[in-house]
Amino acid sequence: MIAFLNALGGVALILFGVRFLRKGLDKLVGPRLSLWIGRLLGGPVRTAGVGIGLGMISPSSSSQGLISVSLVRDGMVTPARAVLLLMGGYVGSTLLLHIVAADLVEYAPIGVLVGVLLFQGTGSSRSRGTGQIIIALALILLGVGIVGRVSSEMEHARDAQELARLASGHPVFAAVLAMAAAAMFQSSTAALAVVIGLALQDDSFATGSLTVACVAGANIGITSIAVLSGWSDPPARRFALVVLTIRAAVAVVVLAMLPVLVGLVESIPASGAQRVAICHTGFNLAALVIALPAAGWLTGLMERMIRPRPNGNILEPNPIDPRYAEDPGIAFVQTKREIMLAVRVTASMLRDAWTALADRDEAALREIRQRDTTVDRLERHVKAFLTQQLTNELDAMNVRRRVLQLRFVGDLEAVADIIDKRICETAIRATRRGVRFSESGWEELRGLFMTVCDVIELAGAAFSEESVELADRLLKMKDEVRDEELHLREQHYKRLQDGHKESIETTGLHLEMLGELKHIAHVVAGVAYGVTEIAEIKEKH
Repeated sequence: MIAFLNALGGVALILFGVRFLRKGLDKLVGPRLSLWIGRLLGGPVRTAGVGIGLGMISPSSSSQGLISVSLVRDGMVTPARAVLLLMGGYVGSTLLLHIVAADLVEYAPIGVLVGVLLFQGTGSSRSRGTGQIIIALALILLGVGIVGRVSSEMEHARDAQELARLASGHPVFAAVLAMAAAAMFQSSTAALAVVIGLALQDDSFATGSLTVACVAGANIGITSIAVLSGWSDPPARRFALVVLTIRAAVAVVVLAMLPVLVGLVESIPASGAQRVAICHTGFNLAALVIALPAAGWLTGLMERMIRPRPNGNILEPNPIDPRYAEDPGIAFVQTKREIMLAVRVTASMLRDAWTALADRDEAALREIRQRDTTVDRLERHVKAFLTQQLTNELDAMNVRRRVLQLRFVGDLEAVADIIDKRICETAIRATRRGVRFSESGWEELRGLFMTVCDVIELAGAAFSEESVELADRLLKMKDEVRDEELHLREQHYKRLQDGHKESIETTGLHLEMLGELKHIAHVVAGVAYGVTEIAEIKEKH
């Protein structure tokens, strides 16, 4: 019983090490990784190559999946290219397993020592991130060593011998076990690290049959979890099903050609542990090769099969995975995705409000007002996660980033309320009264409406990119709106003095809309100050 618990402890150490590694990589490369990746993407082969690089520096399938989906949502890459990016990421992330298979367990304590010195003895987030990565790798190696040591103690146990014999003699059973382990651990690396730990202790354990079966099962298991976790979101479901289809096809071919592949694996001049890592890389390379020609038509097929649910203009927030509450890099990517959705909905409310006013369409104005519910839900959704679930162990930059996101999503909710309760209500009154604005007054209103729509879009861009240049443009544009609103008021007063009938009839509505539009520009421009603060922190680091 003690030996079994020790084995579970070793597995837990591997899992913790994988998770700790992801957090260390976040400290090192930061949440701007998705932006860097987006700028490097190109054709299919280049995208796959970028994915391999992504996998090497961020060997977490969950992180890679989130980055791929966020790039699609932001319009930076097509779904088919995102599939290639992720498949390349899977290939790159196998590097971690090769490190584990190198039998470096005896150096793990030295790694912990070096990592702790960097993590505790330096103030730079990059140095601390590097230290955390070294600690994480050492913990994974220690976990692998514990699993291997316990297996040697249990090698004479009848149950253990029977399980090992059954797994080696029945590849499908071994594949199912590996699939279940990867799904339970939520990491194919952790599942295969256990197999490597056993192989390091007893090289004969990792037979060719067991190695191939476990690799196929672990890769299918982790992809199945991605499908289940994104099932409620049609775009994420389509994306995950394309990846699962490709990897399942490889797994079927692997199991069908098992005798040939077993001979090939056993002929590799390497230890059993290294063969597991080599097979893992080979499996993912095969999946990438298949994905290069197949990703496009498979993505199109899934788009035809899985349609978005009809929900009008009332959108539900996408899930923010609470598993990443301790991982600011991934957490902020998810919350930023929701905030950018709020930006798009808010901008569409203002733009469509003008169209409805021009068409005197009261039904459209009422529909636009319903979109305020979407922004309200997004605001509550994001604030609940950032204030109640996200870890408080944040560095200075991420503290400011949380404040920035909380403030901006709150400002967007306030703007949506202004559009709902002020602008749309004013437009409904104008429609019911049947009043007509003067020709010059109408053109002035239209111009200011469109300008303020641009201000909202620019605020979203400055927030998303954390760009000081865009923030400066935003503040300048806010001042221009303020000056323009004052000028338009003066023009309206001049028309009143000249006795224009339309201006006299619409003066209250006209001035109210001018004031609300200026207020909207002032509110959303506040995000520029938060972006500037983050830039100042980056310069200090």
